[in-house]
Amino acid sequence: YALSLLDDIEYESQLVSFDMTYTFLKMKNALTLNLGSDFFASATSKGYIGQYKGNDRFRGGISYVF
Repeated sequence: YALSLLDDIEYESQLVSFDMTYTFLKMKNALTLNLGSDFFASATSKGYIGQYKGNDRFRGGISYVF
């Protein structure tokens, strides 16, 4: 898992990202599940991060390697 915080002090904006990866190992093959999300917060709605205020997103993925 990974958690990160990006803070834009000048425009009072923050971006918090969370990602989680789980790998199932079976012999030489691997199945991987990914889940993640991004949350945007801003007091001014200005700057690079502030322009995305309210555009929170969720993501997921599955991969198989053989």
